[in-house]
Amino acid sequence: MMIILKSTLFLGLALCQITPVFAAKSKKDALLPTTAEKINQVTTDYAACRKAALKKYKKHQRGSVKKELKSCDTRFPTAALFKDCKSSALQRFRNNKTSAENALKYCELILAASTYDPAELVPANLVAGKVFYAGIDLEEPLVFKDQAVPNFDCSRLQETFDGFHPPEFVLFGNRPSLFAPLANLSKKELSQALEGKRFKGKDPYFRVADFGRIYGLGENEEKIVFFPAASCSFNGDPGQNFQDHKIYYLVDEKEKSLAPYFGISFFKPLADNLDSANLVEKLRKRLGPKFKITKKKNTAFFVSEFPLGDFDSEGDPQNLCKTPRSHRRIGVVKNRDNDPTKPEYVLVANIKNVCEFGDKLAERLR
Repeated sequence: MMIILKSTLFLGLALCQITPVFAAKSKKDALLPTTAEKINQVTTDYAACRKAALKKYKKHQRGSVKKELKSCDTRFPTAALFKDCKSSALQRFRNNKTSAENALKYCELILAASTYDPAELVPANLVAGKVFYAGIDLEEPLVFKDQAVPNFDCSRLQETFDGFHPPEFVLFGNRPSLFAPLANLSKKELSQALEGKRFKGKDPYFRVADFGRIYGLGENEEKIVFFPAASCSFNGDPGQNFQDHKIYYLVDEKEKSLAPYFGISFFKPLADNLDSANLVEKLRKRLGPKFKITKKKNTAFFVSEFPLGDFDSEGDPQNLCKTPRSHRRIGVVKNRDNDPTKPEYVLVANIKNVCEFGDKLAERLR
């Protein structure tokens, strides 16, 4: 199902501005049974979460009931999206049964668009201004206790928080000076702020506690920081084309919080019905009309709103947090090494979260 639903057509204000009009619902227009089942499951799980949250609050009478319920919105973002849309529709069209029914059908489309569909080669949708990847909200931060992500196994993420597994430092690096608290420091002051314990051996990096992994040890080398991250792996049936899906989160061990970093999907090696050029065009359309495609030799395609002028030695864009911070999201289609016409994986990253995460961690170094 390919549906791009923009925020200008969504929820309270939007439903006050438009009157949804739908053609008569035919068998062809009806939601596929598998999609309907998934929608039913996620709304059922969401209702169970809210029921448990209310029960917990009534039993202990501690904290805020709104906060407890908000945790369910965070864990089940697609169902929360549907709830808000449904509430707005019923309130707006309470005196017009036909319009209310049409609006509710529109809400079903929103829920379907943000729910994972294994038949989709690009498991990302822009819904109400948010990117949902394999049914997971790639925008809103998570508190550690809410890290139970529907349809994903987060045991590796748990192990990282518990200190049993080291975090990963991957993809989009930035100069430390791009983050506001470190921007006006001299080289000497920056070096002092970044003092950290260097790993023994020949590794070309050192770790700065509560900040990240720094590359560029030489005095005249450009220093690049990668922030700690950990992933959740898909624990359902990914379908005939995918080998796995992962959702990576930026890990703030001090606050015990998570910020969505990127979603990535690996294609099965024998899925020869795929074409990288067609796939990246689908990805571009999903992310929005202002996004453009950049081809990096035969290795990868990048999808971004603004030009990518700086790449690291591995061919990944870097310094995306430079001023002005134009990049909100970026998409990637990585080609297979043995066949550059076939995709190895597709990825969508939240660059805005990376930059804000860096600002927060850099503040602690001052």
